[in-house]
Amino acid sequence: MTTDQVLILVDENDNPTGKYARKEKAHTQEGLKHRAFSVLMYNEKGEVLLQKRKHRLWDGLMDLSATSHCLHFDNYDESYEAAVKRALIEELGIVSPVGIFKVGGFSYFEKHKRSFCENEYCAVFLAKFTGKPKINKKVVYSIKWQKVNSFLRDVRKNPKKYTPWAILAAQQFEKINIAKLINPPE
Repeated sequence: MTTDQVLILVDENDNPTGKYARKEKAHTQEGLKHRAFSVLMYNEKGEVLLQKRKHRLWDGLMDLSATSHCLHFDNYDESYEAAVKRALIEELGIVSPVGIFKVGGFSYFEKHKRSFCENEYCAVFLAKFTGKPKINKKVVYSIKWQKVNSFLRDVRKNPKKYTPWAILAAQQFEKINIAKLINPPE
C-alpha cells in the first residue's frame, strides 16, 4: 500500500486546483476536497465484488471492490485509470481488470465524531473481472460476490452496514440501471 500519500485537491466539479496536500491534512477538521474513487468489479454471473473494509473512520463496513485516492507524485498527477489499477492490485491482488469505465461521480463531505472527515470528489468506476481475488489482509477483512440487485436492495434496507461513499455510489448505480449494464440482454 502506498504510504505518505500526497492527494490532488479539486473543486466541487473535480477540477484540479493545482494544489496538493498530504493525506492526513486532507482528512482533518473540515478537510480539503480531494480526488478519490471507488470501483465496483463485476463478473459474467451479474455479481459484484464487495469488501468488508479496514478503515480508520468506517472500520468493518461494507464497501465497493476498491476505494482510494488519485495521487500526486514528484512530476505528475496519477490518472484515474492508473489509480484504479493500483488500488485493485494493492487491495485485492487483481492485475487484469477488463474495461475500466467511469459511470459517475459525486462530491461529499462526511464528518466523523473525532476531528477526521471525508471531503472528496469521488469518481465511480465499473470493471469486469473473472479471476479469483487475493485480498490484502492489511486493508480488507473479507470479500464476497453478491448479485447486483441484492446488493442494491441491501444498501437501501441496511445503509448503516455500508461506507458513506458506497451508499452514494449505489444510488448512482440505480440511476444508470447497473443490472442491465452488466447483464445486457442476449
